[in-house]
Amino acid sequence: MLWLLTLLLAPPLHPPEPEPTVPSLVVVAQAANDQQALVLVDALLGQPNGSISEDPAGLHYLFGHLLEAVGRTSEASAAFATSISYTPELEQHSRLRLARIEAERGHPEVTAGLTASILRGKPHPALIAETTRLFVKSLDEGGDCRLLTAIDGGALPDLQRRMLDLARADCALAGRREPEAIDGLVALIEENDNDDAARGAADRLLGQTASDRHPRLGEELGRAFHHHRRFDLAIAYLQPEVERLPRSIENDDDFELFYLLARSHFWSEEFSTAAEVFLDLARRTTDPTHKAKAIYQAGRSLELGGAWPEARSRFAEAALLTPSNNWTGPAILSALRIDWRRGHEEEALGTYATLSSRSTWTSFAGQAALFLAASDLVQGRTDRAGAWLSQAASRKVDRTLTDYWQGRLAEAQGRDEAAIAQYQSVLLREPYHPLASDVRGRLTRPPLKGAVARAIVRHRGSTDFAIRRAVWYLSEGDAEQHDQLTQSLYQTLTRSPTSAPFLKLAPTPVVDWPLWTRSTLRLDERLMTLGRWNEVELAPILRLFPSRNPDLAFAAAKKLAEDGATRGSLYIVESLRRRVPSEVPESLLPLPFRQTLYPTPYRALVRSAVTKHGTDPYLLYAIMREESRFDPHALSPAAARGLTQFILPTANRMASEVGLTTPVDPDLLYQPSVAISLGAAYLADLDSEFEGSLPATIAAYNAGEYQSRLWSAYCFSNEEAEYLTKVGFKETAAYLERVLRSRAHYLELYPGMPD
Repeated sequence: MLWLLTLLLAPPLHPPEPEPTVPSLVVVAQAANDQQALVLVDALLGQPNGSISEDPAGLHYLFGHLLEAVGRTSEASAAFATSISYTPELEQHSRLRLARIEAERGHPEVTAGLTASILRGKPHPALIAETTRLFVKSLDEGGDCRLLTAIDGGALPDLQRRMLDLARADCALAGRREPEAIDGLVALIEENDNDDAARGAADRLLGQTASDRHPRLGEELGRAFHHHRRFDLAIAYLQPEVERLPRSIENDDDFELFYLLARSHFWSEEFSTAAEVFLDLARRTTDPTHKAKAIYQAGRSLELGGAWPEARSRFAEAALLTPSNNWTGPAILSALRIDWRRGHEEEALGTYATLSSRSTWTSFAGQAALFLAASDLVQGRTDRAGAWLSQAASRKVDRTLTDYWQGRLAEAQGRDEAAIAQYQSVLLREPYHPLASDVRGRLTRPPLKGAVARAIVRHRGSTDFAIRRAVWYLSEGDAEQHDQLTQSLYQTLTRSPTSAPFLKLAPTPVVDWPLWTRSTLRLDERLMTLGRWNEVELAPILRLFPSRNPDLAFAAAKKLAEDGATRGSLYIVESLRRRVPSEVPESLLPLPFRQTLYPTPYRALVRSAVTKHGTDPYLLYAIMREESRFDPHALSPAAARGLTQFILPTANRMASEVGLTTPVDPDLLYQPSVAISLGAAYLADLDSEFEGSLPATIAAYNAGEYQSRLWSAYCFSNEEAEYLTKVGFKETAAYLERVLRSRAHYLELYPGMPD
């Protein structure tokens, strides 16, 4: 590595070139590929000059990037080293690129030195996360721990500061300074138990016991392992702590500790044990609300375990404890669902009357009304559903679901026009809603098909735009008419000054970007002129490419997507989508814009994974888009990691199917190849388990297989519409809608498997 240190310290070997003209950089930016751009930059660097001692344009940095992109790594290293001398403004960026190369070459000591030199100063915000990850990894692989002493972690964001503190503890352990290391690790968990630093600290403290210095160590470790979904370890640490609690649980902290133990059994799918622990907690707690919460969760555990009669009793007990607490409404609703599904209609209707008797339970009564109506309608019974649907609508239950089931009722009663009106409402409000596909199918089949045709004839000549738009949705089953109406609708919208800019949206050409007209450039702007948009924070991009200029903003989104910064690209195009007037159907927006809204990064990895596991690629892309926004380093509050947001128990369960050993290293879940492979394998397994039911598969991905099976058990049919209506968690219901909407877009935008 002496050559690299010499190169970094040596003066320039030849006088650098003057900053190229704007046209030169524009030509490079317009290059068709990296090889072509490399030729252009090489030519610029070969231009004669004899007096300039700087490279303010950063061509050497760009040259290094292009060399690395085409596999000429040694030459890239030399170019980045030269950039350090010639372009001080890009010194940190050049050092990071060198550090990456050295890490790949297996030189952790050099990597550590390069990254430490960045962290010692005032690192550029866009570089902090990657530089810290690389630095910490290089120390773990043999870098010099003494480099830590010169870095002020307090100047970094919390997560990076904490990762450096974890590295300090590791260095203390390596140096046999165990008390110092343990103090540091415990401090990390006490400060915050839900990030990767806390997870790493907990792993290193495994086997440690409480001491005079750290009397709450077992409790802290139990909490940390619970948060990171390591439930076996959470139980091992929490159980002794719970056994030391007083017989009477009187304060919130003791209740929460006991509750975490029960929840750890619950999430381990040990439902009978979980119910016992919840009921023990209920007997010992003195707070009525805490007691109701514990009994309700015991009921949930019993219900998921298949003990429905006992679960029903526990729900009734929880509801009777304190009728005004937060657990009464959910408990009554849960009891109603069990009664109805078991055929105890009289008891269920009595329970519904109770639920409808208080305004504080309005939302639960609305859910119950929709549950009852859907149950009757899928079984062909129409005499009671109307009243329930009216009650659901008055209680502001999801309007799309209510409109759909009102359409089903009208259709079953032979009120064709009323059915069409309700189904139109679904399509007009949310044309990509999961129920929209079912609606389209119903509108093209008897008995509604004829009524739809008559409605189109009656209204297609209307001058009222809203009516024409509604008729346009109705015509989707008739390709010829639909095409004609599409042209008419499009022509009307393009005459509108508010709609036309979005219907004609096209990225501003490179030559017209505002970058080329600025007399002086900030660092982020300089990087953008060099095409390094994925090394720039979003704020300066939004400043130069604002959404008030749609074509310009779209150009920025396209460039970010091309550079792999998909999350930033999505932020921009979704901001633009919110500016589109509501009367513009999304399917009329330009195809390139819609494909940027629903991108397909990691194509080779996705193709390989779906081919191996037989997974639906559209669903896999939809999951990644909605789970992580295609951010490979995403970490959720529930400790789900990576592109496909895997938690450790599921990753360990699926490990053998993708060639991983157990236990899975949590950091592996941040690798796109691992995340995508795991996601594809898991979706394939769920699809098989739920016999091809998309909603049940997606719900299981979000809430777990047992919960998804329970929602299936609530259903009287195999209809996806009934399942969607009976998902009981608001979070999962919203997740289902988002994923299924995305999948519908992907299916429409990418015919055939994405490649």
